[in-house]
Amino acid sequence: MDRTIEEVWMPLLNRNDSLKDEFISFINLIPVQTCEYLAKRAFADRNKGISKNQQNKVIERVEEAIGKGLYQRIKTKYKDFDGEQQRNCARLFRKLILGEEIKIKLEEDEKDKKFRLNEKDIVRLLVKGVTYTYRNVRFHGETFSPFRSSVSSMKTYAHAYFLFLYAYFLLLMLLNVEYSTEIDINNIVENIKTNRIQFENLFQDFINK
Repeated sequence: MDRTIEEVWMPLLNRNDSLKDEFISFINLIPVQTCEYLAKRAFADRNKGISKNQQNKVIERVEEAIGKGLYQRIKTKYKDFDGEQQRNCARLFRKLILGEEIKIKLEEDEKDKKFRLNEKDIVRLLVKGVTYTYRNVRFHGETFSPFRSSVSSMKTYAHAYFLFLYAYFLLLMLLNVEYSTEIDINNIVENIKTNRIQFENLFQDFINK
């Protein structure tokens, strides 16, 4: 995955401003629910439906995306990881994914340590920390389908649909590299724009919940 990010997706995005703008605009719609999923898989002591070995692999992928230093500081900050801390951790992840600078202060006499992810790190985090993890848990985990639960809501669908579209857009970019004469980059830009607008219109009341 790292090689694909380095040699395919990022070069393509950097060569086409319209594609990058639309892709980043879509990423900026990431639901809080998706960030909660990331936070829980990366930091909860016990994750239902996945083995400890699977969770360790999730942790490794997240560390590779954001750096071990930042990972450890987040883990220390939210060491109790109850419901409130999970929510706060999710909002911190969302700031990182939106490209915002965050400050983490662990001791009273410590200066704020500042962190910001670049675009490549954001793409890597969403690929390795969220999308790939979600795919593995759905196919190899022991969790039941969230769409068949009585507690499923529009937030549940917003989370899953966001990841579906994210993976779909990455696939389109891969196909463009392989079949550039058949799949025009401008059509991909329009596709992302259309789906982004539809996603926002459908889930705008649930993205920040």
